[in-house]
Amino acid sequence: MKKQEEIRIPEQTGFSLENGTLLDRIGGASREAPGLVTLTPGEIRDSGGVPRAISRKSAAVVRETFRGLEIHAFPPDVLEQWEYILPHFRPHMDEYLSSLFLRACLPDEMYRLQLGETFLTSRDDDPDAKARWPHAAVLGIGSTVRGGAEPLLLFDEHESYGEERESSSLVILMKRYLLGKQRPPYPFYQMLNEVNYIDMYGGGHSKNLATYVKYLNTLPAEKFGGEDAAPVWKTAVVDAALTAFYEGLREASPNFRERGRWEPALRRSLSDYQSRTALKDEPGFDAASRKITRFLTTVFARSQANGDLKLTMTDKQGNRVVKGRETGHETDLNLLVPYLPYLCMRTWGEELSRLVMYFLWEGRFYQEMLFSRTYESLCAAIPKGCAEADALETPAGTITIASCELKDKHGVPLKIYDLSSAGGLSPGPLNRYLRTHNGAFGLTIFRDAEIHSAVLTRGEAVDMGLWERICEALVAREGASDGQNGVWHMTRNPNGIAGFLLNGNPTHRYVPCTTITARSLARLADECAAQ
Repeated sequence: MKKQEEIRIPEQTGFSLENGTLLDRIGGASREAPGLVTLTPGEIRDSGGVPRAISRKSAAVVRETFRGLEIHAFPPDVLEQWEYILPHFRPHMDEYLSSLFLRACLPDEMYRLQLGETFLTSRDDDPDAKARWPHAAVLGIGSTVRGGAEPLLLFDEHESYGEERESSSLVILMKRYLLGKQRPPYPFYQMLNEVNYIDMYGGGHSKNLATYVKYLNTLPAEKFGGEDAAPVWKTAVVDAALTAFYEGLREASPNFRERGRWEPALRRSLSDYQSRTALKDEPGFDAASRKITRFLTTVFARSQANGDLKLTMTDKQGNRVVKGRETGHETDLNLLVPYLPYLCMRTWGEELSRLVMYFLWEGRFYQEMLFSRTYESLCAAIPKGCAEADALETPAGTITIASCELKDKHGVPLKIYDLSSAGGLSPGPLNRYLRTHNGAFGLTIFRDAEIHSAVLTRGEAVDMGLWERICEALVAREGASDGQNGVWHMTRNPNGIAGFLLNGNPTHRYVPCTTITARSLARLADECAAQ
């Protein structure tokens, strides 16, 4: 197994450093304000640095609770060849939880497995896949395209194209593989169940850890100390957060939902972050601080008092409904970020808690500021009431607008907004523009010119039947991406087609680009509406 080098923490976070590491500072802080889980300087040194020590200890905490369970053992020849655990690029919550679960089911000496991420730039001749996958457990990347490589272990929940399934989370599959029919401790089952439903129905609560994982994954790599350090640090942060939730749920009567516990810790954590981050000197930081603080405290507390923090899913009409309400067994959301500063402090102690929350807050603030700037630039650049535009240049990228013959009951035409971005942005600001300027009656195409991918998204006011006909027509014309040279990936859940189509993504970068334009999509939408 290859020797791992020390990963250093970015200087800009303002944490005390000792020879470029947190080693001595964390050891001292743990003795002064210890948590349930402690890290000693020796453990940090022996593990290869702070992030690896956090991940190693997180796996050890979960492993201890699995005592008495019969865990599937990997053969010796697999263990000898095994060097990496590689989820897909920018992992989702189910990949992070699966990675932690997998490591908890391995003996401690396997902590030296290198934690990275993987993506494919070629369908059948990808150099990175050929080099690393034969020595890796590959998580969630898909089972049909492997870049010409054969993984040592492949864990993937994605079924054949278009097939519906009751469980979509990777961690469900891994539970069945590693534990069979044995039931893990109930707190782990609670986390597994919540992650599974988020994965199936998309989005999740805006303050769920799954949402913050997406923010974390879009931070520039330099925020973590570089490309090589980023996957290791992100895994450590999510491992620490999941372990903190797990420890909180293991209490006989979890009290982390009490406002008197979570809100003071939350406010202290936000204040600590705001004093450290380099973003505080950027325009828009104060506005972002006010908005985020209000939504995490006052607005969240109101939702909590109203009993609104329940796990929801989408019904066949596209409405969000509470899971279990019809049976009287409503499911509370547990993995909510407002609870996390209290739980992190309780679990990891003062200094590690500050470190973990710093990265989660950085992702949230960075995205808030980027979202606001992008949306405002679209509003300023697009003429009010614009119905048609060709290659309109905006600070966010080049946008083309087309209108359909189809109109809603108020005579508003269905519009297509097609934005090509230089990279680093998300479809969110464009979709907000559609909602605020055309009542969500339209479709958006967001193209990432950096990785040559596109996302087609349905506005909420577009009829589901029309949307499904458009999706089927596009796949019929340009093919499915899991077929040879196909373009579109269609995601289904038990209630139908999800509200987006993917033409490639950050993980699958070999997919041919769609030839659809705003105008040709408008014509297609009119054709589908006439059917």
